[in-house]
Amino acid sequence: MTVKTNVSQQERGTAIGYFLSGSLIGVAFGPFIGGVIVTFTNWRVIFWMQAALGGIATIGVFFLLPETIHPGQKASKDLEGLSSLARVRKLAQLMNPLRVVRLFQYRNIIAVVRFFPAPSCDTIVAKAYSLSAPPHLCGISFPC
Repeated sequence: MTVKTNVSQQERGTAIGYFLSGSLIGVAFGPFIGGVIVTFTNWRVIFWMQAALGGIATIGVFFLLPETIHPGQKASKDLEGLSSLARVRKLAQLMNPLRVVRLFQYRNIIAVVRFFPAPSCDTIVAKAYSLSAPPHLCGISFPC
């Protein structure tokens, strides 16, 4: 949604390519960089580094990402004219993360969540196991 609202239609494909390249580059270079970090430091450094990068990303999004509310639409439109207690209740209702759970009452959403990610995740796990396990456990042998 962020790419759609901040980039013109002609440049949207390039923007999505840049946006998705982060996840692909992370999968490609992450194990190598993690191995170098663990070799020369401690394994705990990786988690501190992830926390720091997450904090930097959060601050960057807060200050650098433009507001996507359309002109003429106010962010506090739902809160106007409410008392303090009603405003707090409305904010709690809008920010309640359990609203997502209500969507599971629909069978089609359960099917999408359960069956579509499963083949890709199973394939990734099988490949990772077959490459990391000894060959006699998997029945796979690689020619030298």
